[in-house]
Amino acid sequence: MNVEIIKCLKDNYSYLITDSDRNSIVIDPSEADPIIKIIEKKKLNLKFILNTHHHFDHIGGNDELKKKYSSEIVGFKKDKDRIPGIDISVSDIHQVILLSIFIRMKFYFLVILFFL
Repeated sequence: MNVEIIKCLKDNYSYLITDSDRNSIVIDPSEADPIIKIIEKKKLNLKFILNTHHHFDHIGGNDELKKKYSSEIVGFKKDKDRIPGIDISVSDIHQVILLSIFIRMKFYFLVILFFL
């Protein structure tokens, strides 16, 4: 599994998580272009777009990525009317589990970077 930190806008980051089969999920894509460049370069299959919340700097790239890769958008069920194109609504407990996994992965990624 690989976690890639992608700079978006002027002061935001998205995270692209990819498994060994080149399937990937992007978290909070504030814009599509930087994500598309990496997906195309690495020939990845973007399965899911995960939004932690509805602010534009977290969902700005959703529509373009969903259209280009037929990805499913995952977000908090109470944000379903504020996250355009949402396909899968998750509850508090699901978000906690997904974010917990992400935070652990990010922590391990940072630890690995520290020791390189």
